[in-house]
Amino acid sequence: MLANVCNSAPAPGGAMVVHADIGNGGGAIDVTARLFYSLDNQATWAETVFTSVGRPGFDSTFAGIVPLPSSGTVFYYIQASNGTNY
Repeated sequence: MLANVCNSAPAPGGAMVVHADIGNGGGAIDVTARLFYSLDNQATWAETVFTSVGRPGFDSTFAGIVPLPSSGTVFYYIQASNGTNY
């Protein structure tokens, strides 16, 4: 289950941080997660590192950084799996 998906304010030519809580509502679960983004109106997609924050209180929070162009729209999506269900 994905929850609390959010991103920082995008800084043109900089980076944007994406966060999401991935769990089953009762705490962290063993998942793999991937963050994909597009800078060309979804014509192509790239993947960036999306890993667990791993700090107390953020047990189910994942974070990733998306590089930004100097202008334009950024699209992103998250894919997560616990090995059995998506």
